[in-house]
Amino acid sequence: EWVKSKLRLLRNSYTKAKRAPPSGSSRKNQTNRTVWILEKLQFLAPHIAERSSVSNIDTPSPTPTTDSDTPVDPLLDNSELEDSITLVEEDENEKGDLANSTKRPTATRPKSIKQKRDEEEYQLMKGLASSISTRYKKQNQAKQDSAVDAFGVYVTKTLSELNPSMRNMAQFQIHNILFQAQMGTISPSQHQTQTHTHQPMPPVTQQQMFAQQQQFYSPHAEWASQQQPLIHTGNSQMQGDYTTENPERMF
Repeated sequence: EWVKSKLRLLRNSYTKAKRAPPSGSSRKNQTNRTVWILEKLQFLAPHIAERSSVSNIDTPSPTPTTDSDTPVDPLLDNSELEDSITLVEEDENEKGDLANSTKRPTATRPKSIKQKRDEEEYQLMKGLASSISTRYKKQNQAKQDSAVDAFGVYVTKTLSELNPSMRNMAQFQIHNILFQAQMGTISPSQHQTQTHTHQPMPPVTQQQMFAQQQQFYSPHAEWASQQQPLIHTGNSQMQGDYTTENPERMF
């Protein structure tokens, strides 16, 4: 059975190689393998029936004869048979390799070590550039805001040190100036005129004036008591030119 199958393969290969090539643009020259088969397997020519050629012209087609039942001459030279069997096996191996190469997709070429290193360096440099740019923007923004923040802290500390009435007046004046600046109604000449013009102060009651004087002179009176002896004049105690009962004598 093995010998029969090999002989059948030899006969089919010789028949295929002997078949006339198509005419027209699809015509190709015979390869070295086809020439070798036609030369080495000529002994099979008497045992293969000829078939009529196939044409695409509408003509009455004769009854084709098949060569599937064509008897094979059992008397063949052993050396020629071995060469033919070897040729058929190589043909089968080539067909198998061709089928495998067409079925399996082409593997992607792996990246070289240099390409991977270059890509990693590019990503690292890109990340560093982005980090430096972000830090530079933050520093510039902080420098721009530092002067305004410092002035705001100064104004807040100064207002906290004033008494409530003076604090309210200062806040009103600051708010008025900021409002004019936002509306665009303030100018440098107007600001200079306002600084040199004494605006009338709101009336202050005698109780408020006495409270402010008492708050201002209380540390001086304590210091003077440590430096000069007390001078008794009637019901009042004087310390030099100062009195604790009537602080208005200072003005």
